[in-house]
Amino acid sequence: MTGRTSFSTLRNRMSPEAQARAHAKSEALETEMALAEVRRAMQLSQEELARLAIRKAPVCDR
Repeated sequence: MTGRTSFSTLRNRMSPEAQARAHAKSEALETEMALAEVRRAMQLSQEELARLAIRKAPVCDR
């Protein structure tokens, strides 16, 4: 593969701080994508889902 660099090589060149930031961003994106998938499956708007989440949040805190 001439002219190409593998992702693992690029990642290994990153500082530990940059790797940690990239990992945090990827986890946040995975969470957002999962939430969007659930919202679409339930056929809810973002506003409807937010209302449901606010209503049920105190139950989760117990």
